[in-house]
Amino acid sequence: MFLKCLPILSLLLFVLMHGMSLGNEYTFSRRILIGLIFSCIGDGLLVWRELFLHGMVAFGIGHMFFISAFGFKPLNIPLGIPMYIASMLGLSMWLPQQALIYKMTVPIYTALLVTMAWRATARVRFFEVMTTDAPGSIKRPE
Repeated sequence: MFLKCLPILSLLLFVLMHGMSLGNEYTFSRRILIGLIFSCIGDGLLVWRELFLHGMVAFGIGHMFFISAFGFKPLNIPLGIPMYIASMLGLSMWLPQQALIYKMTVPIYTALLVTMAWRATARVRFFEVMTTDAPGSIKRPE
């Protein structure tokens, strides 16, 4: 279980090392930290097959904290639509042969996972113009 959780524990350490306080300027970091804690719990629970659903719940809570950290600006709906369509197609092929409990829980978990991926990707600025003030220094435009 420790080895399974080690990558997330490393990420937790990284977030903590980059500073943390209760001030508003650290809201993003705190939400990411809490999301990582629940992800670590989820990973730990997945070691035991009978705790699979509990692990899904822990991961789901973690994803809610990640979604909260990423926010909904910029919205970028054209990015989200194909992500949701692809997940629905995948679910439509996988779900029919599954037990009722998975038919009820996996779509909810999938919606959280896709929303988290959409919100994280929507925040990326692939073509942001960078400016330089001095040789070797790069700064974001104001």
